[in-house]
Amino acid sequence: MFEATELSFTYPSGRRGLGSVSLRGEPGDRVVVMGPNGSGKSTLLRLVSTELRSRPGSLKLFGEPCEPLSRDLRRRIGIVQDTPVHVDELTGMENGLLFAELYGLLRADAAGALETLFTSLGLDDALDVPTREYSYGMKKKLLIAEALVHEPELLILDEPALGLDPPSRAALLRILEERSGNGVCMLAATNDPALAQELATTVVLLHEGEVVAHGSPAELLAQVGGATRIEVYVAGPPPVGPRSGSHLATPQPPAGRPSAPRRRSRHWPGYRQRSCRSNNCRGALSPRANRVQTFSLNWLVRSSLRV
Repeated sequence: MFEATELSFTYPSGRRGLGSVSLRGEPGDRVVVMGPNGSGKSTLLRLVSTELRSRPGSLKLFGEPCEPLSRDLRRRIGIVQDTPVHVDELTGMENGLLFAELYGLLRADAAGALETLFTSLGLDDALDVPTREYSYGMKKKLLIAEALVHEPELLILDEPALGLDPPSRAALLRILEERSGNGVCMLAATNDPALAQELATTVVLLHEGEVVAHGSPAELLAQVGGATRIEVYVAGPPPVGPRSGSHLATPQPPAGRPSAPRRRSRHWPGYRQRSCRSNNCRGALSPRANRVQTFSLNWLVRSSLRV
């Protein structure tokens, strides 16, 4: 479906948006890109969607080179951006029909497909409401419907579940899993580890524009290895004795600990020290820690991923 080879991009300001990244997705694949803010996730999605052009690097979509770029190639792609953009004066249905016609669908065919998508996403009661009255979550659901209406072969999603309530999020995952089962390839970016676990067949971890890890969720978690121990100390004066009516006393820091209030301390393989005093945190890498361990610290150990 898509094959990116050494994609890179530098913005006019001189800031590097993406280093040399190679990536591919086949029919039915669900590739999820994760990484800190500014790591290059959205830039990568914009390059694969052909909004931006890589210099150097090459991109193939559906087995065809993207140079020269054709409109027919773009019609086979569906895009969910992180920020919904609509014509505020138009209703939800009118916006959906506008996007469908831009993709080349007949109005009659598009109306039926949109009604089905609106019902699945819980937006059917707002079809005739101007989108200026939509909440952010409603606009996001409308954007998802517009990206799916023409049944694209490649679906590109930037934070697709952001702003959705739990029922809508579950409905989105059902739709995406169904489309994937029909051979649709997906490339998504998210900072939500739970979404990545539920959606991804492959996870790509980006850091400073470079791929630092790549594999299935289970494979990446296996690379982290070991267990995480969390020690919590409560700041404040020591209690005089056990709380009234209870046989439990407030836990005290172990002997030898610094006298300054210590909020939280974490220890994990590959790190010598990681401590937080008030709001100031510090840490030091041991020589054994590699890039994957460093990245896994920030995106797996501190996240809701189950390790």
